[in-house]
Amino acid sequence: MGNVLVVGTGTIGRPLLGLLEKWSEPLGITGLAVHKNSPQETTVGAVKRMLSRGAVQLVTEESTVDAFRGWGLNPSMTRPEALQWADVVADCTPAGLGHMNGKYVRKDKATGRKVVTEGEAWYEPVQDRVRGFFAQGSEEGFGMPFALGINEEPTNGVQKLQIVSCNTHNLSVIVDVIKGMGLKILDGDFVAIRRCTDISQAEMIASPKVDGHKDERFGTHHAKDAWRVYQTLGLDLPLFSSSLQVPTQYMHVIRFNIRVDNPPTAQQVVDAFASRPYVAITQRMTAEQIFSEARDCGFNGRILDQTVVAVKTISVVGNHIVGFCFTPQDGNSLLTSVAATARFLNPEDWKQRMSSLVDRYHFGDPV
Repeated sequence: MGNVLVVGTGTIGRPLLGLLEKWSEPLGITGLAVHKNSPQETTVGAVKRMLSRGAVQLVTEESTVDAFRGWGLNPSMTRPEALQWADVVADCTPAGLGHMNGKYVRKDKATGRKVVTEGEAWYEPVQDRVRGFFAQGSEEGFGMPFALGINEEPTNGVQKLQIVSCNTHNLSVIVDVIKGMGLKILDGDFVAIRRCTDISQAEMIASPKVDGHKDERFGTHHAKDAWRVYQTLGLDLPLFSSSLQVPTQYMHVIRFNIRVDNPPTAQQVVDAFASRPYVAITQRMTAEQIFSEARDCGFNGRILDQTVVAVKTISVVGNHIVGFCFTPQDGNSLLTSVAATARFLNPEDWKQRMSSLVDRYHFGDPV
C-alpha cells in the first residue's frame, strides 16, 4: 500500500495514470498524483479531465503554481513536496535519467544528435525514503532493465528499474518463447519496422527512413536492450537488430529470423506462442485491423500483451525460424510499468493483485 507519483503526461504517462487510477484498489494504491511542468493551451483540457474524478492530485513546480491557478487548476503539491509524499515514482518523461543524477540526455533538434546537459537531480535526495523508481525507454543508466514475464527474478528487490521500450519487449519475448522450447539460439536477427509517431503526435515523415547501425555488435538499441535484459539472467545471447521508420501511426512490426540448433516445425512454434502468457496471436495481416481491435476492446485503445504474432507468417527454413509480429503500441511497456508499481508497493503478492487487470486486458485468443 502506498502513494504513487507519475511524472509526465505523454504517450506513456497519461494511460499509465489511467490504469493505476482504475485499478488502484487491487494494486494497493492509496494516493495518486501526476506531475506537469507548466500549463499549455493544448493540454490544459486534458489535465482537467485527468483530475475531474477527484482521485488524482496535480503536482507542479513552485514557480508555475500561479500559472496553473490562472487556468482554473489548483495544484495539491509542489514537486519537492510530492517526492516526500510518494512511495513509488514513475518517471514517464524522456529525461528520466537526468531526474536521477542531474544529467539530461536529449536530442538536439538542429543536428539530431544526443547531447548531455546538466540539471537538477530530483530523485537522489529522496532515495532513502522512496521504495522504488522506474523510468521509460531505451536510455541506459537509470536502473536495471525490466520486462514483465522475462526477468522478474533478478529484478526482485531492485529499487531503480528501466522499463524497456515496446519493441525491446517484443524482441525479448520472441527470444524467450523460442528459448522456452528447449532450443539453443545460435543467432537472432531482427528488423523493427517502426511507426513514425504515436497517433497523438503531429510529426510525420514522407517516406521510409532507415536507422543507422550505431553499435558494431548489436546494430540498434533494440537488440542491445534485449541483450541487457538477458544479461540479468546470466545469458549472453547473439542478437542483432536493424530498424526503420515508415509513414504510419498505427503499430510497429518486427520481422525475426532466429537460427537454432534443433529446428522444430512451424506448428510447434505457433503452439509455443499461443500458450505463452502476455502473448496474443492473430490471423490478420494488417496493422490497421489489429489497431482497430485494440481501439474497441483494449484499455484506452491499447493491447497490453507483449506482442501480437502473425501466425500465418511463421515458417521454419532449414534451422531458421522466421516470421512477423506486431508491437502493441506502448501497451507492453504500460503493463510492465503497472507490474513495477505493484512490486514496489506489494512485493509479496503483486502478481495476485495484478491478476484481474491481466485477465481483463490480455487478448490471448486470436486478435
